[in-house]
Amino acid sequence: MQFWQLAESRRSCLEFESTPIPRAALERCLLAAHWAVDPGRSQPWRLVILWGEKPRARLAEALGVAPAHSAAVLLAVWCRPHAGDVPTPTELLAVGAATANLVLAAWEQGVGSLWLPEALLGRPDVTRACLGLEGEHLLGVLAMGYPAAVPPRPPRVPLEQCVRWAP
Repeated sequence: MQFWQLAESRRSCLEFESTPIPRAALERCLLAAHWAVDPGRSQPWRLVILWGEKPRARLAEALGVAPAHSAAVLLAVWCRPHAGDVPTPTELLAVGAATANLVLAAWEQGVGSLWLPEALLGRPDVTRACLGLEGEHLLGVLAMGYPAAVPPRPPRVPLEQCVRWAP
């Protein structure tokens, strides 16, 4: 798939098939994230893959919720600050670039994704117990799987409202 077709066709998927994602396909997505734009050259992104029922059930139990989502994989997206406790804007942008690469690489392989609600944000107890991470900042969780249906193209604000050409 050409880049423009890939970028314009990608959708957030709300429902997934039960088909597992092959490990090789997931590793290809992770490699795309690894090669993302990184202005600070710190590679601050960290990705924790919750693959299979056991880790997902452990996470749901720690959160006190029922195991949710039909996605084959849940992927926690983290930022590890290079210095200090708080990620810099450059580090946050790098993690965003890595996530965008990952999502586009997934879509190219027919794998959809969806950002889940921020259930884990501000829960260091859960991140330590379930994900084994400390001193890192959770930015979101991606549900990933083969789409059961591809949603229609959502409306977009006209480009002219998002871009201004400096005189």
